[in-house]
Amino acid sequence: MRPFKRSGLEPGVTTLMLRRLPEDWGALSVLDWLQQNKIKLRQIDFLYVPFDKHTNTNIELAFINFVDSATAKQVYKLVVKHNKELIWDVVVSAGNVQGFEWNLAYFLIRFGPRATWGEDAPLIFRNGAQLRDREEIAQAYADIPSHVLDEAARFVRAETAGSPPRGTRRRAQRPTWRLSAETMSIEQFQVDGSEDELLSIIRSVDNGAWVFSL
Repeated sequence: MRPFKRSGLEPGVTTLMLRRLPEDWGALSVLDWLQQNKIKLRQIDFLYVPFDKHTNTNIELAFINFVDSATAKQVYKLVVKHNKELIWDVVVSAGNVQGFEWNLAYFLIRFGPRATWGEDAPLIFRNGAQLRDREEIAQAYADIPSHVLDEAARFVRAETAGSPPRGTRRRAQRPTWRLSAETMSIEQFQVDGSEDELLSIIRSVDNGAWVFSL
């Protein structure tokens, strides 16, 4: 193991990305580690550990959003300390997506509504309690402001095209959701960004095979 080169954390950062995570760790393992190091559930609102379904292991990444930058800085320093002491080889940095709503929007746009309550979906916390009810989870995604969804769509479009978003901020086309032909005759419609329509889409996802496209 080699020590992590400390580069500091910019002011205002609330989302951390952990790399070189032990491959047998899931979201609950990360949560246990945080709590063992005196981080309370009320200090976290988003935790996501992507999994590779083919290998049934994580991809050595974790994304955590804290309710304030002070807690993010505290955890950042803790990871650096553990790395220097050769306790583990995990590397920490600021996430390339920052903030609770922005992380939710990125996940929704990138993976679609069905993934929001899948086995490997992000854990969402509110006031120190994990949201487990589907209605509550759906509402959390439905509450994402339309301009955040716009920016998430732009970001994902640039990311999947292989080039990072850059230059002036510009509004992307809103996400397009369509049902497969065998489940509905209506093939395509636009999301207007309203809470009611997005919530309706998320609630009805089990009624058809959803496909996401930009």
